[in-house]
Amino acid sequence: MKRLLLPLLAALALPIAVKAESQDFARWKESYFENYPFECVEDGKTQEYTRCAMESLLKSDWN
Repeated sequence: MKRLLLPLLAALALPIAVKAESQDFARWKESYFENYPFECVEDGKTQEYTRCAMESLLKSDWN
């Protein structure tokens, strides 16, 4: 009886439906860089081309 009761209580305690926010790559990328003040510039300063490299890595992770 304990084997049946514990999973039943756990199932009732968990939320029935989880509604996630739909997110596309552009929105996800912007949320990732929202506190990063530099834009992507291929031949720019270190912080600028670092952002380009990070965007490329994020895109490869997304796919």
